[in-house]
Amino acid sequence: EALAQAIISQVEYPKSCVEKNIEGTVYVKFIVLKSGVLENVHVAKGVHEKMDAEAVRVTKTLNNWNPGIKDGKPVKAEMVLPIKFAL
Repeated sequence: EALAQAIISQVEYPKSCVEKNIEGTVYVKFIVLKSGVLENVHVAKGVHEKMDAEAVRVTKTLNNWNPGIKDGKPVKAEMVLPIKFAL
């Protein structure tokens, strides 16, 4: 729930997409390093170039992720985060 609130508070719906009634879910893919820092943030499945860019921008602002755990030790983990744009 905290993650959803962080995303909602930071997302700025692109004005041109609002004017054209463009909606959809952008899937952002990234790697969470052992330190909890994000790496290789990119769009796995997009909707519109401006919405895609906004989703990547917001994802890059999210900090302090929990890394994956394997055999009790932190490891890199690949994640996909859906960010929904709805009017």
